[in-house]
Amino acid sequence: MPTSESCNGLQPIYPSSSEIGYEPLREQIRPRSILLPRPDIELEKYIALMGACGDPNIVPDYRPGLIAAVRRQMYLQGLGDLLDSSLLDIEDEVFYSPNVKEWHPGLLPIESRRLARSALTVGPVTDATEGYSSAMEDGFRFARSVFTGQEALFYIEHGSHLNESVRAARQIGSTMINHLIRNYPVGAKIVHSMDELASAIAASRLGMLQQGLSQVAVTRNIAIGEKWLANRVVVSGTGTESWDASWQGPMQARLAEKSKDFSTVRNTWNERFHKEPRRAAEQELREKLDAAINVVVIEGSRPSYGAVVDLAGLVAYTMLHSGRQLGVYMEEYTPPTDSPPVSGQEDHTKAANRQRSLFMGHLGRLFMDFEWLEKQILVAHSKEELETWAIDRVKENNRIWR
Repeated sequence: MPTSESCNGLQPIYPSSSEIGYEPLREQIRPRSILLPRPDIELEKYIALMGACGDPNIVPDYRPGLIAAVRRQMYLQGLGDLLDSSLLDIEDEVFYSPNVKEWHPGLLPIESRRLARSALTVGPVTDATEGYSSAMEDGFRFARSVFTGQEALFYIEHGSHLNESVRAARQIGSTMINHLIRNYPVGAKIVHSMDELASAIAASRLGMLQQGLSQVAVTRNIAIGEKWLANRVVVSGTGTESWDASWQGPMQARLAEKSKDFSTVRNTWNERFHKEPRRAAEQELREKLDAAINVVVIEGSRPSYGAVVDLAGLVAYTMLHSGRQLGVYMEEYTPPTDSPPVSGQEDHTKAANRQRSLFMGHLGRLFMDFEWLEKQILVAHSKEELETWAIDRVKENNRIWR
């Protein structure tokens, strides 16, 4: 058993049981196929404008301009007679914006709810902000598009003028989303400009209005195909050369020794990532998706923005394959006290912990809706618990697959 000192892993954040108007699905059995739109879910007619956030006094907010463009698109399509101008105000019951001057954890329940139940979620990751949390939420938005039947629109600017960690995180996110949409063509779509995004939102809003006029939605049955997976553990998470030496490498060695098979455990740390991010991201993704077991450690001494983006995508992949299992250990980000002062460190600390809080909030709501998912995903209290779990899964798979 892990010691109390080592039990400092963050845990999923569940919504209050007294939350008004939200009825958890509480599904016990993982479906093999899904009828969309789901007859048992009444989606809220919100268009959730997730994506880039920041103090409106400092960071230009994309939302007012996008809403104006959506309105123009709808009038150009001759839909003015269906609209009251108040329907397109950002404060009303059509659009939801999570953008606030100062984010705090008390905002998490409403933000996770809007992502979980809005008929359409939009998450442009623009160059106006670093957008670490927005890129992370894309994995949850895709999972919801499959299992809840929401529409989801994706747009990622690659941040060519932003820092290296931003570009790496976005490359990881865009690689995953491209792969997911290519292999699971559901109610999710990638757009390539803000104008195209406005057109797609206008088309979605028209669909909502038509359903309000009693038009019957077209149903489709989505089969969730499954491929063969190798009984292998892939270790990833916080990653630099020094961290590979301090924990990824040793954990890989311990898991291999305990499993009695050194070919069973892989480590995805790649020194070429910052030189060839696209190629490295695709290589890492293939490694992770071929494995039955992924172990991800997000340490507290590094921001690990890209690793958390990657982890949200792995949650979606785990939901899409009954044989895939995911073990997670995540610490709160606390900069090392012996490191030299860094400009903007307080902002980085807030950004990293906001990203981690949002991850745990979205995951908690997934667990509440899809209780079968807790059989496939462990959120460990300690690294020791995570290692034990991984070895047990390898042994269990050996028994089952033989």
